[in-house]
Amino acid sequence: MKILRTVIIVAALYAAQITLVDLIAIRGHRPDLILIYIFFHLPGLGGCKPVLAGFGLGLIQDLIGGGVLGVNALAKSLSGFLMGKLFPEKPPEAKWIFWVGAAICILLHDITYHYISGQSEYQGFLNFIIRRALPTSAYNMIILFLLSLLPAKRRMKG
Repeated sequence: MKILRTVIIVAALYAAQITLVDLIAIRGHRPDLILIYIFFHLPGLGGCKPVLAGFGLGLIQDLIGGGVLGVNALAKSLSGFLMGKLFPEKPPEAKWIFWVGAAICILLHDITYHYISGQSEYQGFLNFIIRRALPTSAYNMIILFLLSLLPAKRRMKG
């Protein structure tokens, strides 16, 4: 039952990512709903499960969305690996530690994804980070933060 619920939630998020996310894009920066969903479930899963979850969901996102095959899988695997290493057993008691770790992982994801997929039209790596990766990461962090404010019973549990 738990697996079926997770599959339904992920399918709904993929559908929303394809159809609705462009409606809330800000100057070309779109949130990654799958990445946000992963960050609700990665802390405390150990070292291997976050990597596999990131790779699998990223690969599905690559297959459905088109573009360069494997870029989402690589970016989400790296983020999952880092999050699994930062928080192998459970989310930390100090919430700020989780948010700093999540920000680093999401920034790593966005740098990897946008740089490898060639979506950067900016001159220089620093300019690319400032104008593309940081705003997209900030948008993902804002959505993640807003969702974390929901009561625990209302949040998507997998």
